[in-house]
Amino acid sequence: MKVQILKTSSFLKKQYCELDFGGVWKDSFGSPERNSRWLIYGKSGEGKTEFSVQLAKYLSGFGKVLYVSREQGASSSLQQCFARNAMKEVGNKVLLGVDMDFKTLLTVLKKRTKHAAIIIDSIDYMRLTAEEYKVLDQLCKKTVLVFVSWSDNRRPKSSAGKDIEYMCDVKIYVDRYVVLPRSRYGGNAPYVIWEDGAKRHHGWMNR
Repeated sequence: MKVQILKTSSFLKKQYCELDFGGVWKDSFGSPERNSRWLIYGKSGEGKTEFSVQLAKYLSGFGKVLYVSREQGASSSLQQCFARNAMKEVGNKVLLGVDMDFKTLLTVLKKRTKHAAIIIDSIDYMRLTAEEYKVLDQLCKKTVLVFVSWSDNRRPKSSAGKDIEYMCDVKIYVDRYVVLPRSRYGGNAPYVIWEDGAKRHHGWMNR
């Protein structure tokens, strides 16, 4: 890593490559950088994968997205999730990586193909460590990295997940089909994954 010492005046003039988010995406996540790091976590069955697929579809507007389905693989349930979210609209801009471990993922990333975003579902199933996260962080300097994690008591479940949470720019807690974001880029409004399910479980949405 190259060490820099910047004058405040120079730092304030520095230009960063931000993704031009709009609509509900900007309301919830602000204007993230092209090399932003995201962590999605929540209990089982509350919408993590559904949101991850919706995010993959939106990010495909900025380039190719690699969706690493380590946990569900190329399953019928994931196929149904893709169909519900009309992923055919983006064609081959979202690529599905099936049963990749960390070593295989590194081999893919070291090839010439560039991705606007990479989504890993999930770090727990992959057994990704905090040190391996740092390797990906250094390797993917112009790529949005999104990590999906299991949770326990509104925190990532594993010790690696807890460490990665601190290193990410956008933290996303999924609570019964509603995303509650904490983004360093602004926004931070709740994002609804599935309106009917959210209304059923959140009384505040009916007021």
